[in-house]
Amino acid sequence: MEFHLNRIVLNKGEVIDGYKIACLLGQGGYGDVYKVTNSHGKEFAMKTEYLNSPKKALESEIKIIKKLHSPYFPKYYSDGETKDFKYLIVDTLGPSIGDIQKLDSEAITTEFTYIFALQSLSIIEKLHECGYIHRDIKPTNFLLKRDQKHPLNLIDFGISKPYINFENGEILEPVPSRYKGTRKYASVNSHNGKDLGRCDDLFSWFYCIIEMKMGKLPWNDIKNYDEVKKMKQNQVSTVIKPYPELVKIYDYLIELKFKDKPDYDFLRSIITEKMEKDGFNSESFNWIDFYDKMKKLKKKIEVCPNNQNKSDNK
Repeated sequence: MEFHLNRIVLNKGEVIDGYKIACLLGQGGYGDVYKVTNSHGKEFAMKTEYLNSPKKALESEIKIIKKLHSPYFPKYYSDGETKDFKYLIVDTLGPSIGDIQKLDSEAITTEFTYIFALQSLSIIEKLHECGYIHRDIKPTNFLLKRDQKHPLNLIDFGISKPYINFENGEILEPVPSRYKGTRKYASVNSHNGKDLGRCDDLFSWFYCIIEMKMGKLPWNDIKNYDEVKKMKQNQVSTVIKPYPELVKIYDYLIELKFKDKPDYDFLRSIITEKMEKDGFNSESFNWIDFYDKMKKLKKKIEVCPNNQNKSDNK
């Protein structure tokens, strides 16, 4: 995080446009995430981005999240700007699926993997219905919410973009692009510098499922992007061979083209059929209990210094 060796950490108790800083939750390359409270004591999350950041993503994210009126996404409350940073206020949520993978890998059972697959697929479908592609689908961008019906929220729309022309509803023509996404989960199209479409979000979703099913991806520890691309091209079909349901999904995804509308119901049917065969019932999974258990684990990863009365200028 070279850009912010001299980052400014807001003090506990400091007030930003009516929101009081309660806790520093996490730090990124170009900004931070805080737990904040309003004058009534209600908790929110404040995402910040430094004004002198060499990369700007929050302004785009704010524009998108204002349009995503759905329980599948964080609720927008406010945004603004100080002399140092731009900020966004949204719901405070529980730990991410990525957090759970690290803190309690035993919770990522086969049953949970497929329940997650169904829930996350519905979220991705909803985002696509809104006219956007995410371009960075990964476990850390799915956060738990204490809600039995809508237990997951998709976050981080900084590199998301429209794939349709909102004036006429037509799909935008693809244009050459730079690599987008996260190395482990990005599609081969991203590695090849192609514009991304709905199919690419689904490939990232598919890699998430493989990782949860197997514990890690074959290219998990490979840093070279070209090597990772080759492994994604050459090893996926071998890795998933023991799992016919994953083979069916993969065989379908590799046929999708940029402008194709994915058949989300078909993908759901593959997962549902497998769950029924194994005796799993997604409707009986208790998301409230799961949230409460994982919320306790989240305390282990929250960055809440006991002494936060000075800026951290390390």
